[in-house]
Formats: sequence, structure tokens, C-alpha cells
Amino acid sequence: MRKLFFAFLMLLGILPLKAQVNPQSGYVITNDNDTLRGTIDYRTDAKNARSCRFMADGETVYKEYLPNEIKGYRLSDTGACYVTKTFPVDGEQRTFFAEYLLEGGVSLYRHKESTSEYFYLVDADGKVATIRETGDVILRRDDQITAQRQKLLEATRIFQRSQSTLKQLWAMPQVSAEQLLKLTKAYNKEFYAEAGETEFYQKDIKSSDGLIARLRFEAGVGISNMKFFPNSPQYNDPIETTSLIPVVGVGTDMILPRLSKNLLMQAMFYYSYNKGKPEDIKHYPYTREWTFHDLSLQVGAAYSFMPEKRISPLVRAGVALDYLLGLKTENMSGYHDTNKVSEDKSFSPRYYVGLGAESMVGKHKVTLTANFWMRYFGTIGLQAPVFSLMAGFVL
Repeated sequence: MRKLFFAFLMLLGILPLKAQVNPQSGYVITNDNDTLRGTIDYRTDAKNARSCRFMADGETVYKEYLPNEIKGYRLSDTGACYVTKTFPVDGEQRTFFAEYLLEGGVSLYRHKESTSEYFYLVDADGKVATIRETGDVILRRDDQITAQRQKLLEATRIFQRSQSTLKQLWAMPQVSAEQLLKLTKAYNKEFYAEAGETEFYQKDIKSSDGLIARLRFEAGVGISNMKFFPNSPQYNDPIETTSLIPVVGVGTDMILPRLSKNLLMQAMFYYSYNKGKPEDIKHYPYTREWTFHDLSLQVGAAYSFMPEKRISPLVRAGVALDYLLGLKTENMSGYHDTNKVSEDKSFSPRYYVGLGAESMVGKHKVTLTANFWMRYFGTIGLQAPVFSLMAGFVL
């Protein structure tokens, strides 16, 4: 029990660790239009929008700049550029570092917020059009048309001088940076050729922390088929029963975006209360019954197939270490010493597998998974695999 507890504490200890630095050569533009060259910590989209971590040449410590404290920053190698802008997000004006995709007669910016991707088109007169792409899958045709009209209405006013551009815009079921960039460049070439343009967009930019750890809570119910094997030659067959068990869990999701945006590591600590009361077997005159607590440490991986979508299917699998404590039995002669409270100290590693779906709710994530995990407590002779249905919440 002590080993299991300390192992889980070590895994949870990952949470307060600072993410690894992702140094990239670059520079910042001050509000006085001075250029300061050095190293930029190029992180996740959300963190890149909130602040710029910059270490000037010759310095040894990073300084954090907020929007409005500098005009913007840019990476030297890839050309990725972020500038201080105030744009609408979820109906309210916010100031952040917007990713500068294209400068021209019509300029294009991008910003990612939770599961939404915002595109901002700014014309030569300073008029702003917002496109919000959520990636939602809409099945009904009428609903698709309504959602498309609401999403692209402002953009049509920017491109209203070109029917061909509007036609291509309306043909986009989902807006991507590549498509919108290509469309805007063609429009600028037709109507703003004299203004010229500069493209900043880089498709293969790697922006991430080395590690992102998030706290996960879960609760649900399981069905366990319990088999008690005899410890006496007087009996040959196990006692078997199926019971409902409550299950709660806490742990961490550890995302490695540099490795994959789909893959994450999980370390979960589950508690369940188990009670077995088999039916009368061979006219045994007494009611057999047992109860115990189970602490399960599950360490493995999960794969989300479409993390950029509102709802994404996922699968998970890994190793399970279960610790049984407080086993109490009644009328279990030949299977377990009556009235003896036992613990299982075998720590035999087993496995778990699961599948389900996840969805973003604001900045948090909710999950629903169906799982199977194998439990076998060797020193007691109890086999108790579990099928569970779990709801989760990730901070």
C-alpha cells in the first residue's frame, strides 16, 4: 500500500513542474519601433497569444512581455509573426498577440481560443471581419446552411467586390488557414496589387511546451464478476457473483504536443468499494458474503482521434496495479478464514483498456469512457475484473 501511494504522489508531482523551454531565434519590436534580437520561448498557441517570453542577446534570463508592452515579435527561422491587436472573441473585445498570416490590401490574422479558431480579415479602411471556426459536425442540411451563413456573413462584406471569391468562400465547409490565405492572396492580387503584400504564415511551425499536465477527476459505476478460489482441498470450484461497484478517480493527463497532438499519457488513482454476495451454491446453508476496498493505480496512454473538433473519439490502454485492503468475509470456510481482515500484497501488474469520447467545455474537457480492467489478488485467491462507465472532468 505504501509503495502504491508514493508512486502516485511521484506522478502527481509532475503537475507543478514548469514546462520545458522551446527556444527559437527571433526578435521583438518595441513600442518605439526598436528591434531587440535574442531568443523567444515559442510555446502553445494559447501562451503565445497571452505573452512573449524573450531573452535578449547577452542576457541569461527570460523576460515576459504582455500585449501593448511591445508591438509584436517574430521568429527568425520560420518567419512566424505575432502582433498586438484588439479583436472580438466570444462577443467581447480582447487584446492579445494575434498571429499575423498576411499583410496586404486585406490583411489576415489568426487566434486560437479553446476549441475555436478565429480568423480576422482587415481591409484597407480598417474594417474587421471575424470568422469563427469550431469544427462542429452538423448533419441536417438546413442547419448547415444557417451555420455557414452566420460564420461567413462578415467576411462576405470584405470580399464583396469579387463574385468568384465569394463563391469559393461559401464552398468551404470548414475554414482553414491554408484555404483562407490562398483566397485572400488571390483577392489582393486582383484588387490591391499596387499595395503589395507580405506572407508570414508557416504551416509547419512547431509551437509547444515540452509537457502540459492537467488534473483529471472521474466518477462512475462498474460491474465486477468476482470469483473466490478455494484455499482448501475440500472444495474444487470457485464461488462466483456479479456486483455493481462505485468508482471514483483522480490523476493527471500529460500531453506531449511536440510528439503528437493526439497522444497523451495518463496516470490515474481509482478507489472502489466492492461487495460480493453469491447466490446459494449446492444448498449451502449459510449466506456467503465479502466486502473489500480496492485502490488501483493505472498508468498508460490515450489517443484522441480529432482533438481539434468539438467531440473527439478516444481509446486508452495501460498497466493496472491494484491493492486490496480491508477484506471481510462471512461463512467463507474453505475459501478465506472467517472474520479475518486481509490485504493483498502481491502487486501483480494487470492491464486496462477503454474507449469513449471527449469534448471541450470552455477551457475544460469532459470525457465519457467505457473501460475494462483486470484485477487478480493472488495472495487471497480473488479474481475480479471490472467493466466500468466513467464520466470525467479535466481542469
